[in-house]
Amino acid sequence: MRPTKARIDLDLYRHNIRVISKKTGGRKICLVVKANAYGHGSVKMAKVGIEAGAQALGVATVDEALELREAGIAAPIFLFTVADVSEVPQLVRFDIIPFVSDLAYIKQIEREAQNQEKVAMVHLKVDTGMGRLGCRPEEALSLASFVGNSKNLMMGGLCTHFSLSDISDRAYTLLQINRLNLLVDTLRSQHIPYGLVHAANTGAIIQYPEAYYDMVRPGLGIFGYPPDLIHMGRDRADLRPVLSMETKIGLIKTIKKGESVSYGRTFVAENDTHIGVVAAGFCDGYPRSLSNKGFVTIKGKHYPVIGMVCMDQLIVDLGRDLQVDPDDTVVLLGHGRNEPTMVDLTQRGNIIVNEVICRIPARVPKVYINE
Repeated sequence: MRPTKARIDLDLYRHNIRVISKKTGGRKICLVVKANAYGHGSVKMAKVGIEAGAQALGVATVDEALELREAGIAAPIFLFTVADVSEVPQLVRFDIIPFVSDLAYIKQIEREAQNQEKVAMVHLKVDTGMGRLGCRPEEALSLASFVGNSKNLMMGGLCTHFSLSDISDRAYTLLQINRLNLLVDTLRSQHIPYGLVHAANTGAIIQYPEAYYDMVRPGLGIFGYPPDLIHMGRDRADLRPVLSMETKIGLIKTIKKGESVSYGRTFVAENDTHIGVVAAGFCDGYPRSLSNKGFVTIKGKHYPVIGMVCMDQLIVDLGRDLQVDPDDTVVLLGHGRNEPTMVDLTQRGNIIVNEVICRIPARVPKVYINE
């Protein structure tokens, strides 16, 4: 096995699911496992999450949903994006539940359900202010009525998505909540079925109890992160990071004062020193934006990343007085004492959490602990 590996603590993952369930009063939980479960491994995290009490899963592509079905996962799977017309037969055949927001797409699903002699469940997505997918609130009545009157469709739910739930200014998110509430009241008053209501992402789970409705959809939260690490760090609902990354030094060598390291000569040694060539680069998920800015931990001590981070390697300054060995563990991302945390990586690299964890590729082995 490569020395570069991602360690994923499943006990902490289960803990996060329990925290979210308790905080939301036992609401249904749809675990967002798109993008390979944010780099953690979609099949594994889906299975463990369902066993831990979650009721449903959310993905971004039909292929992601099919991977879960092929792994034997029978839980409801929601498709957050629009399936291509060529994918609609699989959508219906494997009981993947799409978020729909326009009549043409709804009719495509209806026709395929007729062809397969099935009833396809859909959830109507409403754009209350995200400005992305979703129908306008005033269009929702006719779309919900169409679904309700179809013999081959079932209205499983009504949903929206928040654009600013992770910031301290509450006005816009409360506006979105109010728009959804008004729509629910109108549908109810006209006796139009609408099923489960759901809206809350991780930011809303932490800050907006009024948005819990019938189900919540945590993404980053199940892996231990609020969407804004700095401003929401004090109110992270006891969420604990699941992932850490480590590797080893491939080579230790000396460089002289005035010599440079890596591409572009962005680091020139001011004194004689030792460098460690570490077996991880930006193709292993370590952000290139941490060139000359990041640090690693070896034996509990910080060592700066120097020069440009390469595809497969990065270089650290070990200092003049060498105190490490090639076999020592190099912590790239951790959450223990003195280790580089996600806050360190995102602040120093001027990136968001998703950019770090979603870029961990298949070539980095995942080691699951506390199974």
